[in-house]
Amino acid sequence: MPAAFHGPANSTAHSSQSSQQMYVPPVHGSGSSRGGGPISELQEYVQSDRCFPVSANQPVLKWDWDHRMSNGVTLEFRATVSFILAGVPHHATGAWHTSKKAAQRDAAERVLIMLKNLWTDCSEGTMDKFSLSCPPKMSAVEKLAAFCASLFGEQTADSLQWRSVQTHEGWQATVEVCVFGKALHTLQGPICSSEQEAYEDLANRALWYLKAPSHLHAFEASHEEVVKSLLELPPTDSWLREGMASGSDLFQCEAQQRAADQKTVLMTVQNRLQKKYGKSLPPGTRAWEWSFEYSPAREHTETTMPADPEQTCMELCRATVWIAGGNREFQGQWCQGQKAAQLNACALVTDFLDNKASFEYGCP
Repeated sequence: MPAAFHGPANSTAHSSQSSQQMYVPPVHGSGSSRGGGPISELQEYVQSDRCFPVSANQPVLKWDWDHRMSNGVTLEFRATVSFILAGVPHHATGAWHTSKKAAQRDAAERVLIMLKNLWTDCSEGTMDKFSLSCPPKMSAVEKLAAFCASLFGEQTADSLQWRSVQTHEGWQATVEVCVFGKALHTLQGPICSSEQEAYEDLANRALWYLKAPSHLHAFEASHEEVVKSLLELPPTDSWLREGMASGSDLFQCEAQQRAADQKTVLMTVQNRLQKKYGKSLPPGTRAWEWSFEYSPAREHTETTMPADPEQTCMELCRATVWIAGGNREFQGQWCQGQKAAQLNACALVTDFLDNKASFEYGCP
């Protein structure tokens, strides 16, 4: 969950895993006046913060989604919710699900568990374990390790994962710390003139965010910065979530992402067709019908051939799609493989829908 502090930069913390607790909907009169699900309850929880009310030009909850192919045919979604609580912008990610709504509910449930149960219990009881008699010369980095150890019992200095990046503006540090057992938080500090300064500044901000007794008044959230916050997600290089990869695993991850992107494109166009023509079609009629032709690559001219000579013997495919509602047929070009051919023809349908919408609304 990223947290913006008074100053020029941000500090972040992120919950990527849920504890073993279960989300329990509130009983009548215990919090949620409308009796809705976790999404509406989280929205009410955030709106209950009177010190930093949500700006009129901002959504209470901002949602983003990742998507991936869990296997050859199943598309999954993961929701990330962003909001401002106590003047601090937060981002939290849930687990993977086969529908966007299920992913959205899962993320909201996990945030509520942490904010309403675990975080409250931590604030009321375990904070007293942190000793205020730390050696005067102990660095903020050492204090953070000691505080986390006293807070959760098993935290050690080695379990705090520190990273830093250098830009033309200076050094910026991030640290990963496990909170409430399995909840991984990523905290990011401001840009500083040196790497050591970046680590120390981040450690102090982390102690304030985690409500260490010695740092309760070390920082103050800025109303001006809260109003200006756009709740933009942290870059992936500083907020590495499950399913993201680097190095040797990057190629496979990118291949899976491309497959998910392709399926998302097809689903999006199909939904547009269903929305535009669904009411005018007889019940049970499909929004589109696909057919495919196949041909050895050697039968086509060099203009349709891939640049890689090893692929010259691969079978080519051409896709044709019939749009029932529009009474139109679109035939794509010869492509390497059925999926590429389908996407090629799908692009023609997208152009048709875009141009038709522009014409209907009088756009040039």
